[in-house]
Amino acid sequence: MSVPSSDRAARASRRALRGPARMVLVSLAAMALVAALWMAALSPGAGDGGSLDARVMAVGATVRCPICPEPIPVNDVQNAQALQMRQYIRSQLQQGLSANQVRQELVDRYGAAILLAPPQRGFDLLVWIVPLAVVSVCGVVLALAVRRWSRRMGPESSPLPAQQPDAQASAPLMVGAQIKRYEAILDRELAAKE
Repeated sequence: MSVPSSDRAARASRRALRGPARMVLVSLAAMALVAALWMAALSPGAGDGGSLDARVMAVGATVRCPICPEPIPVNDVQNAQALQMRQYIRSQLQQGLSANQVRQELVDRYGAAILLAPPQRGFDLLVWIVPLAVVSVCGVVLALAVRRWSRRMGPESSPLPAQQPDAQASAPLMVGAQIKRYEAILDRELAAKE
């Protein structure tokens, strides 16, 4: 029975992806997934869809209270300044500005510190990239360490002797000969102590 050439090609490509090449592909795929999740989780939502209240809440969740010492979203504070800021956000959205334009208006008015997440441009881009790079490098180092450890723990480092098909018959004789030799040494040492 002959194997179709497409099956042979698939098997050959699977064989080619063994070992280091497969590890590199898996590592790259994992890093791409982590990068995508990282950017999706930390980037502010657009906030341009939904009702006006939902859009005000979306923008309010990404800016901080200007008079609070801690970085607290303006939505979570009930002081006069926070109420005025939410009203300003509402009026800007009603005038037709997008959520990003309203955020930019607040940055122009209060400075970049008003944003809970730093902007994704210029020097502030490092805040987004450095943690992702550190996580990626740690993942690669961990993968290489696991690979090195698994190679060390291969069959050659096994506590049991590796038996080859033609050496299976002589293996019990070698173990038996070693036992007899140790017994003889033990007998001599016990006789010398008496």
